[in-house]
Amino acid sequence: NISGLRATLRSGEHGNDESNIDIRGFGNALIIVDGVPSSFSQLDPAEIESVSILKDGSAAVYGVRSANGVILVTTKKGLASKTKITYNSYYGVQSISRYPTLANAAEYAELTDESEINAGRAPVFGKEKVEKYRQGTETGFESTDWYNLAIRKYTPQKYHNLSATGGNEATKYFFSLGYFDQSGMWKSDDTHFSRYNFRSNISSKIGKQLTAEFNLSGRLEDRDAPSVQSYGLMAQLLRLLPTY
Repeated sequence: NISGLRATLRSGEHGNDESNIDIRGFGNALIIVDGVPSSFSQLDPAEIESVSILKDGSAAVYGVRSANGVILVTTKKGLASKTKITYNSYYGVQSISRYPTLANAAEYAELTDESEINAGRAPVFGKEKVEKYRQGTETGFESTDWYNLAIRKYTPQKYHNLSATGGNEATKYFFSLGYFDQSGMWKSDDTHFSRYNFRSNISSKIGKQLTAEFNLSGRLEDRDAPSVQSYGLMAQLLRLLPTY
C-alpha cells in the first residue's frame, strides 16, 4: 500500500486497459522506470523489484514534467550467487460482472402489446402470437438470446515468465522473458491481446570506484480488435429484439 497513490481503470478491453495513475488526485504522474521515463501499464510484474513515489519538492529534480508527482519503478538486478532460474505461470478466466437480464420474445411481445393498448392503439402481436412465442416450438416464433450468441461466459487468459539471476562480485545479471495472452469476450474472438516482455540487467565492476551497467528491455504486442469499439457493439447488442 502506497499512501496517496490512485489508479483508475476506465476500460476493461484487452490491450486498452491502461490505468491512469495519479498521486492525491492530481493529473497523471510521471513514471520513471530505472531512471528512464516510461509507461507502467505493460510492464511484466515479474520484473519489478520496488515501487515508490516522490511528491512536492522531492520530485522537483525531474523538472516541470514532475508537477503531478513521480512514481519510481526499480526492476530486479542480479545477485552475487549461483545462477537461480525461476519459472512462474498461471491460467485464469474472466467474466462480465454484471449485465441486465433482457426480456425473451414472449415477454417482449406481451409488454409491447400492453404498451400499445395503454396508449389507445391496437396490439402489434395479439394474444395468439404471444402464446406462440411463449411456446417457442413453431418456426418463426423462436426467442433469440443475442447476448449468449455473441458473448462468451468466460474468457481465458494465461501468463508465463522465465527469469535467471546470479553472478559474482565482479559481474551480476538478471534476465527475464515473459508472455501474456488474453482472449476477448466475443465468441468470434475478434478481440485478442498478447504480449512478450524481455529484460536484461547486467552490472560489471570495472574498477575499485567504477561500475558499468547495461540495462535492456523490450516489449512486443499483438492486438486484434474490430474497427468499432466494444461499447458501441454492446449498445447495438442491447437494441436487437429477441423476436428477430
